[in-house]
Order: sequence, then C-alpha cells, then structure tokens
Amino acid sequence: LETAFGTTENATDLMFKLRNTFQLEGEKLSAYLLRVDKMLHSVFQKGGIRLGDMDITRIEQVARGSLPHDLVALRVRMTYRLKPAPTFTELLRDVREEEDMILERPGATHAAASSMVLPVECTTVSAAPRPVSASAEKDRCHVLRMLLPA
Repeated sequence: LETAFGTTENATDLMFKLRNTFQLEGEKLSAYLLRVDKMLHSVFQKGGIRLGDMDITRIEQVARGSLPHDLVALRVRMTYRLKPAPTFTELLRDVREEEDMILERPGATHAAASSMVLPVECTTVSAAPRPVSASAEKDRCHVLRMLLPA
C-alpha cells in the first residue's frame, strides 16, 4: 500500500523525521545522501517543501547530519558554505569522487577518519603574580580536538 499510495505520515512528521536523520557510523556519505534524498522526496510529495527549496534543505541536512569526523562531509561543509546549493546529482557526483579519491590514498581503508581528543598544556600569563584558584586555572585550559588520518 505504501508503494502505491505513499506513507500515512503528514508533511510535518516527515520533515521532523528528515531533520533527525543522521549518518551512521561506518556509513559512506553517499549512502547517507541517498537516504536523505529519499526522505526529502517523501516530504515534497506530501506538500511539506517547495521544489525550489529541496537543494538547500538537502545540503543543510547533509552538513548537519553527517558524522563530524567524516573527511568527505568536512569537505562538503566547507565547499558549499560559500556556494549556491548544488542539485542532487551534482552533490552525489562530488561526494562519490571525493570518496574514491580518499580510498585511493595509500593506507586508506575508509573515508571517515578517527577522531581523538588530546589535552593541551596551559600556562597562565599575567602582568603581576596573583593567586589563581584551581577552577579558574582549569577554565583557562583548552582541549584541542585533532582529526587524525585513519
């Protein structure tokens, strides 16, 4: 029945579902993009989005819902922040080309890099020495998040 008549969910529910769809660990960005596009078309069929807004919504969701340590997603986020939203086919082509390029690198086994959080040693700089509480010193320290290649 769903194939013939569509889902029983309304456009608002489908849009909520779309906005809460995230890339799974180990899933290629191209596979995630296909899932997002299928859901986006369901929203469109129910009248929840205009045809002209689909490209913008798609790129926003891919940027928002992709894994933070996926190198392809990082490139997509940086590239399309300043450019107009690409069509589905343009975005899919770019993503697949980037995935292939990453996999061609020597030693690469997948497109997502592992992330590791490393502490950074902090020093206090002041004109005159004064006592500093432990909590204030802790607040001055930062954690550096580094993306390490797989």
